[in-house]
Amino acid sequence: MVKGVLIFLAAGAVLFAAVGSILPDQYEITRSIEIKEHPIKVYLWVGELRSWPQWWPWKDLDPAAKFSFGAQTSGVGSTVSLKGRPGPGRVKITESSPTAGIAFDYSFDSGAGDGRGSIEFRVLENATIATWRVRGRSATPVLKGYLAAVADSMHGGMLDWGLNNLKSLVEADKRELFGAEPPPQSTPASP
Repeated sequence: MVKGVLIFLAAGAVLFAAVGSILPDQYEITRSIEIKEHPIKVYLWVGELRSWPQWWPWKDLDPAAKFSFGAQTSGVGSTVSLKGRPGPGRVKITESSPTAGIAFDYSFDSGAGDGRGSIEFRVLENATIATWRVRGRSATPVLKGYLAAVADSMHGGMLDWGLNNLKSLVEADKRELFGAEPPPQSTPASP
């Protein structure tokens, strides 16, 4: 009887690993929100990496998270490194437009994987639809297919949380749009 149970468990483990290895390991998570502001006002908060700690959703889960900024903090080529949740990682802006949004590459040392993200703007008459999109590949052996399959349900809520934070900040920002300075900084620059 015990031998039969062990054979059944071993066969189940092999089947689990086989299915996990053939499932697609790529994922895409997309969330959107309407912000009652011009896209350039949204861009002031999204395109300047020094403002990210103010709306980044994981900061609420890990208030001790540390952001280290590169020499350039806005526009193509700007970078930030993160220590904290969701793990040590880096973001580099690869595309940047005040009216269309940004695209960025990201990587996390924790095994969360590498990928591309974007925050895209669609202009409405009196508002902007901001869409946060994250695409990547799960890097965890055997489990990668399963993790990719549940990525949206595991992380989509965090994107919603971040977009709601962003919406609150942008809509409360009383600066005049044209001639506006970047948002106030809450995190000092790294040397």
